[in-house]
Amino acid sequence: MDRHDLIALVRRMGSYQVHRGPDSWGEFSDSTLAFGHNRLSIVDLEYGHQPMLSHDGRFVIIYNGEVYNSPALRNELIGLGFSFKTDHSDTETILVGYQCWGSDVFEKLEGMFAFAIWDTLERKLIIARDRFGIKPLYFSFVPGEYFVFSSEPKAILSTQLFKPSLNTAAVLEYFHFRSPVHPNTLIEQIRKVSPGKWLTVDMSLQKITVNEFAALENAKSEPEAASLKTSAMNEFDRLLEASVREQLIADVPVGVFLSGGVDSSLIATLATRYRNVEAHNIGTNSPLDESEFAKKVSDQLKIKLHTRYLKDDDFLSKIQDWVYHNDDPVSDPSALALMLLSEQVNQNGVKVMLSGEGSDEMFAGYYSYLKYRLVKRMKKFLPWSMLKSLLRFIGERKLIDYIEYPGLPFLGTSHLTTFEQKKSLFGEASETLIRQFRESYKQRFDEQVFKTGKGPLLIDQITRLPADLLARTDRATMAFSIEARVPFLNSRLHAFSASCPNSFFIGAFGLKCKALLKEVAASWVPSEVIYRRKRGFDLPVHQWLNHAFADTINKFLSEKKISVLNYQMLNNLTRNGVAVKDSALVWAWLILEYWYRAWFEHLSAPKISEQSLKEYFSKPSVSVHV
Repeated sequence: MDRHDLIALVRRMGSYQVHRGPDSWGEFSDSTLAFGHNRLSIVDLEYGHQPMLSHDGRFVIIYNGEVYNSPALRNELIGLGFSFKTDHSDTETILVGYQCWGSDVFEKLEGMFAFAIWDTLERKLIIARDRFGIKPLYFSFVPGEYFVFSSEPKAILSTQLFKPSLNTAAVLEYFHFRSPVHPNTLIEQIRKVSPGKWLTVDMSLQKITVNEFAALENAKSEPEAASLKTSAMNEFDRLLEASVREQLIADVPVGVFLSGGVDSSLIATLATRYRNVEAHNIGTNSPLDESEFAKKVSDQLKIKLHTRYLKDDDFLSKIQDWVYHNDDPVSDPSALALMLLSEQVNQNGVKVMLSGEGSDEMFAGYYSYLKYRLVKRMKKFLPWSMLKSLLRFIGERKLIDYIEYPGLPFLGTSHLTTFEQKKSLFGEASETLIRQFRESYKQRFDEQVFKTGKGPLLIDQITRLPADLLARTDRATMAFSIEARVPFLNSRLHAFSASCPNSFFIGAFGLKCKALLKEVAASWVPSEVIYRRKRGFDLPVHQWLNHAFADTINKFLSEKKISVLNYQMLNNLTRNGVAVKDSALVWAWLILEYWYRAWFEHLSAPKISEQSLKEYFSKPSVSVHV
């Protein structure tokens, strides 16, 4: 493949990701490699164009994300004798930092990132992803033939370097976690870079070396600073405020996603101390609508609240758009709702939004943790058969998995299907797939994780956060060219969480979630917002399935496209296209069917006109060919 072909290929890839960076296009190439970059201009609008070359021309970088400690790192590097060409671009901070410290710079970066650095001298490619997996990074590799990477799988698929095949083991993961977990995707030929990892690619294309620069830590012994709850509350307050303040830095308007829950309310409260912000929220005109709580918070803070009310038809009319953006599928229905809300944010001219992801996984915000603790205690004094019958009676069938498979640890808060359901869903293949799932699940964690009180939190931080919550947030917001920032996911806050005793988070004799955070929030947030029952980002999915998607459900059931699935089991969950049982499972299956048709049966076309693409590529902000 010559240079002309390489440029054509990266432009084709870029055409599938214009939504991630509509502000400008940049490219770099040499005889064996080409970079393309879709830029969403947030910081240093005038000078921060990419790809960016180092002063001496040795290193080239393309980068997606924000480094919040960039000003401090710049000052340190200037003190060491380095100079900068841009005014305040964090892209150049990473580039110069790599010149100075090599791969040691990765651990110094506080923020969210996925980037690639090409060393033109050593002919070496480095790609890296932040410690929490906030920003996505995918790749496909065939030794001796090609290495291709991007922010989204669709860009890799657009190269048509391979015919995609279904990763059946990852399909079972999808029906457990609501998404495949790194490094897997549902496409056999495409992998995710795991959070906190960087890859060195030998450009002879014979091997990849995987390296780790940051690992999420297991629970530590408590330091003296965290031994008193009052001290811990003060420290949490200080760390969260500092993180919010850092993440407000932008040369464009910033807003807040305000769900009406305690996490987003805390962020909104802190944000208003340093910057004028407006809030955005979803309403559903259903019993699950939480917009009234968001209104209470916005009224107290005296900030404007924009609420988008969703109807059944909104989901049906936008489902194909979501399938395009949800190309490494997440089955969480709130992701589609968030994309619809992001459309409103974009129309209001906002390019950066603060969001509350990460709080529940670091400060024990899910009732699943309490249920898991309860079952572990009950197993000690109740016979197996009696406990199983009790759980069936009270409708907690997923908890039976902990009894029937006693060797398994906490199975995650996104635990979508029971092992009994998996056996029915995958039929003859289920025994092999379930055995592979159990083996790979245990391999992700050392035995110590399963024994610690905070083990379930760490398991969610490693699985649910990057695979589900952060993935859905990135795709939904970037679909409308919005950068979502998550102040709870900060290395200092994570270290603080690991240092606190479990009792600080799960209070009231083990019956109360997120105790420390709620006590801190009580000084600022209305009590009815803090101490109401947690719903999450809940939506009337059952209602929407029954009204908007009945015909589609019947169509997919009759076509039976995905051979690994038992359609008789799926048919039993519905009646005349109506989901009569387990709406979450039916929704997950529905999303998978849409996804399969969009990316396996044919390659979806870019969501941009030919004329707009010509204009987009006609004047690259950076065009370097050496």
